[in-house]
Amino acid sequence: MRKTLLPVLMLLALLALCPACGSDDEAAEGEGEGGEGEGEGEGEGEGEGEGEGEGEGEGDEDSPDIIWNDGDADSDTWVPQCESDKDCLADEYCDTELGKCKMRKRVCEPCTSHDECGREDDLCLPSGICGKYCGPDSTCPTHFNCETIAELGKNQCVFDETTTDGSLSSACCVDEQCDSTAELVCNNLTNLCIVGCKSNYDCVLGQICMDGHCIPGCETNDDCLSGTVCVDGSCLEGDCGNKYDCPIEYICDTAARKCEPGCEDDKDCYGYNECIGGECVERTGCEGTYQCGLAEMCTIEYNGTEDLPPQDRGCCYNPKTEGSETCPNPNEPQKFCDVCTDTQNQQGECGTNSYGKNYCVELQDKDGNSMGNFCLIHWDCSVAAGEDIEADPGTVECPRGYTCIKQEEG
Repeated sequence: MRKTLLPVLMLLALLALCPACGSDDEAAEGEGEGGEGEGEGEGEGEGEGEGEGEGEGEGDEDSPDIIWNDGDADSDTWVPQCESDKDCLADEYCDTELGKCKMRKRVCEPCTSHDECGREDDLCLPSGICGKYCGPDSTCPTHFNCETIAELGKNQCVFDETTTDGSLSSACCVDEQCDSTAELVCNNLTNLCIVGCKSNYDCVLGQICMDGHCIPGCETNDDCLSGTVCVDGSCLEGDCGNKYDCPIEYICDTAARKCEPGCEDDKDCYGYNECIGGECVERTGCEGTYQCGLAEMCTIEYNGTEDLPPQDRGCCYNPKTEGSETCPNPNEPQKFCDVCTDTQNQQGECGTNSYGKNYCVELQDKDGNSMGNFCLIHWDCSVAAGEDIEADPGTVECPRGYTCIKQEEG
């Protein structure tokens, strides 16, 4: 017998086909709910000690912290958080480039200017780390010597590298003075070599692991304590940092960090609703079969980028029936996936349509077991390219829940 390729309809998965084929009246509806979980983790050993004390400050180091001039979110006037150190707390300095108050740094922490370091006479050393003033009334910590820095003309506490061997718990000032082969880093609170963190799980909540150190910050909400969210690298009080932190049909008031009912587009709403005027409302009509229920079709297939007004939309109908008074079937009813017996296809049990003859075919599962005989409908649909299958663009959609394949006749 001559073999030809015919486009026919099948369900997306054979195992799901039989229940869908067994009833004309069944409808499926699914609803998903996202669970919420809270997790807490603690670092162990040296890693936890570092996580609790090492590193201070918050926020994105590369982003200005700006506030409204009058507290009005609709104002167009922005001002920096600070313009000088006087605008900050006693243990902070003003980063004038970012307009942001930051914690003053301890001895040995990296710096680029004197303003970043401890007290007024604590200076940023030529090596790029903070020193500590020393003099007649001020001594240096253990493992530090009081030296006159020629370039600065002042005395500063400088780490004595001869007092360390880089082993675990030995003295240090910077990471390079610890044994990197043992994955040790220098804790800038204790100035001792410790085992560095390897991931955020080695740090306490509210901190992240960076270059072996636990520092204040976050990458996701999971890095923050309950009741706080991750916003621009910092854990802040609130429900959300963006709409994706909120339940469906809610968006985030980013100023208040609170989830409020609303939407920005249709994707923020349940499938049966659409976003109009910032609210999720029940959808009227359809723009394509993808907006219809299982095994239904839409009377139009709109491919534009802008939403159609309700009066220009189509409606969803059952292609196996004449449709309804409000949405009649524009085509002849077809026996999509109906159970049949005439596998020799001599009696026309599955009928015909304008595209050709329909066929009664036995379907099998992946193990070759029979799943029964069903009507496959000749349809001018788009076949997706796959292994040993060429793409064949058609002119009509399949009912929702079906896909288009090629079947050999013979």
